[in-house]
Amino acid sequence: MEIPLITDNSNFIKQIAEYSEWISKKLSQNFVELTNEKFNQNIGSKFVNDTECSSPSLRSIVEHCMIGLEFASHVIKCLTWDEKATIQNYRLLTKDQLLRRWVTLYFDFKQLISDNIRKKVIFQDEEIYLSNDFFFTFLNHLIYHSGQFMIALKTVGEETIDLDYMTFLKESSSENYIRYLSAES
Repeated sequence: MEIPLITDNSNFIKQIAEYSEWISKKLSQNFVELTNEKFNQNIGSKFVNDTECSSPSLRSIVEHCMIGLEFASHVIKCLTWDEKATIQNYRLLTKDQLLRRWVTLYFDFKQLISDNIRKKVIFQDEEIYLSNDFFFTFLNHLIYHSGQFMIALKTVGEETIDLDYMTFLKESSSENYIRYLSAES
């Protein structure tokens, strides 16, 4: 049986956005329970860009993910981007404020995908096509960091949580998740 080539992966990208948002909610719920000391504890390894954080921590990984979402959102909305100001604003937030903002950013980004997929924008004098690949690149990078969160949780002496895609499918579609995996996008 030949599998047809799917050229429009918009539904897949939207599903990955749902998965990314689900991850941020799960992690945020878990991090709310952490003490500020554990959330800000130096985890010893640099998981993110040195210019973004002076001390690697769960907080610094959250901030890094937020910077990616903010940057992509600025591109989509054609807004001026100031990474240093964005980082400084995050540093002023309490842990709870930061975590709420993180979840909100994912929710907003998911909506931006729905509203803007396959559109063209001009960002910093460059024409950018908001293709499936554009969105997938940001979402995939953010999902990549979920593994780093698990390592960081273990480093601060906490239990890891299940962020597996199959668990997401089970929780979000409850039944027939295997059939969902084989459905056309």
